[in-house]
Amino acid sequence: MNLFAAKRPVKRTLIGRFCMANRQKGRMKNMRVGILGAGAIGSLVGAFIKQAGFEVVLVDPFEAHMKKIREEGLVIDSADGLIDTVKMETYTKAEDAGIVDILIVLVKTYLTEEALKGAAAMIGDETLICTLQNGLGTELKLLEMFPKERVFYGVLKFNSRITEPGKLFVDIRKRPGHRFTIGAADNESKYAEKMKTLCEGLEASGSTAAFVENIEYYIWSKAINNVACNALCGILRLTGGQMYDNESSRRVLEKIIREIFAVAQAKGIDLGNVDEILEKYPEYPINNIRLHYPSTAQDMIGKKKTEINFLNGAISYYGKQLGVPTPVNDDNTPNLDPIRGASKTVGQHLSKGTIVVFESTVYPGVTEDVCIPIIEKESGLKCGEDWKIGYSPERINPGDRVHTLTKIQKVVSGMDE
Repeated sequence: MNLFAAKRPVKRTLIGRFCMANRQKGRMKNMRVGILGAGAIGSLVGAFIKQAGFEVVLVDPFEAHMKKIREEGLVIDSADGLIDTVKMETYTKAEDAGIVDILIVLVKTYLTEEALKGAAAMIGDETLICTLQNGLGTELKLLEMFPKERVFYGVLKFNSRITEPGKLFVDIRKRPGHRFTIGAADNESKYAEKMKTLCEGLEASGSTAAFVENIEYYIWSKAINNVACNALCGILRLTGGQMYDNESSRRVLEKIIREIFAVAQAKGIDLGNVDEILEKYPEYPINNIRLHYPSTAQDMIGKKKTEINFLNGAISYYGKQLGVPTPVNDDNTPNLDPIRGASKTVGQHLSKGTIVVFESTVYPGVTEDVCIPIIEKESGLKCGEDWKIGYSPERINPGDRVHTLTKIQKVVSGMDE
């Protein structure tokens, strides 16, 4: 049984069924689609598109993953117990991939500009650039780099993780809406038919897809889930279910969602009734992430840079633009630039045997996950061996004449190995 097929009787192969649909419309597809950033989600997107009968090329620096897919095929294990294998053309360098008709961008949002500049050899004069990245405002960088009529963006509704190179475990259980929803930055774009052909091919192969004019509604609708859950689960180091089942974090979640609705309304985007969304929230999306850490939480646990600026940071940014207060989302978007800068300066002047003590009040993990790596990189010295780290959070409010230094218990901790 094919993992990608819709839950309905199929008498023909997927590709055969798609080709017949296109013959009936008097056209055949011959498009070459590139996936820039073929990790867990990107390689699965490529597999969906390949199964729809299009030529697909994956580009990602994860060499072992690319090699396995190219030589043996991408093995996809699903939550439904179905397994499929899809072979695709793969490269670790975009310059080797050749020009494509559509380039789908799925790198981390903060790498978009760098990745696209590196993929120049894949982009022709009429190549469409489409971002399916998480977050708000992901299309803005594309619009800075390419003509508006060639820029497209959209949302995905499925989860995936790499279990080993060349192998995914995916969750493509039924969710409200389509797996792929794509729209144009310019609804009058002469290139829209090309993107519609891709969506129609995905739809015909069983991978539900839609090309829409009001794409902002779908982008912001997904943000209700990503913005509300991702940072909260990451800060608390909780799965979706653990976060939602806790009364305190659930109250914060509700405040985040209400801020999203307020900002969307100010932008002229009608997301519906916020109370109805909150009532249905346990069913979707919480049930789909009950046992999982959202992507931002995974990044934080893995000590990787997050996409927070395109999630809660975007709500905070748009709120300031539109005069809408967003205090909870502001707090979910800590500005670590000062402490990063201080760590860099310390590292550049550090000598062996030094004890570095941080007094900045930050969320758990910043000293170990952010500061230490910067100091080690700048100094070339290893924490615990060449120098020691301490933490003594601020406990005094400047100007407070009652709770003075002599009346406040100071908390000090350290790590020497």
